[in-house]
Amino acid sequence: MLLATQIQVILFHLLCGWLYAFGFSFLQTLTQYHRRSLLTSVCEIVYHALVSILLFAGLLQLNGAVTNFYLFLFFLLGAYLYYCFYFMIFYHFFTVIRHFIHKRITKISIAKSHMIGIIKKNTNRLRRLKWRDAHDSKKTNVNDAS
Repeated sequence: MLLATQIQVILFHLLCGWLYAFGFSFLQTLTQYHRRSLLTSVCEIVYHALVSILLFAGLLQLNGAVTNFYLFLFFLLGAYLYYCFYFMIFYHFFTVIRHFIHKRITKISIAKSHMIGIIKKNTNRLRRLKWRDAHDSKKTNVNDAS
């Protein structure tokens, strides 16, 4: 492998490690206070699969998808650099996004629960009215027969 290609591949792995850690920390911040659900687990699996596909697609363009152990170490170095120096910078931004999304989801669920409550209240009321009308008609039929 040529020296220029080798430098490009090393920098590509370093950048991919940094971007992987960036995306994963964003995903973890979004699901930080939620219980582990199937959807969260599936999202993580899909994220890891997409990162792997993008990493090897980039490697295919650079050097024919040849990878070595030391390239994996540069990938880990990129992730380490992100978590050591950049994580706290972006964490505040991620929490702002999470709060923005959480507010919208809370408003939607409150509106949904109010609508469901109104629907259930009206259907129960209609059932009671129908039952009362049926019960009253039975009383009048009994009174008419006497």
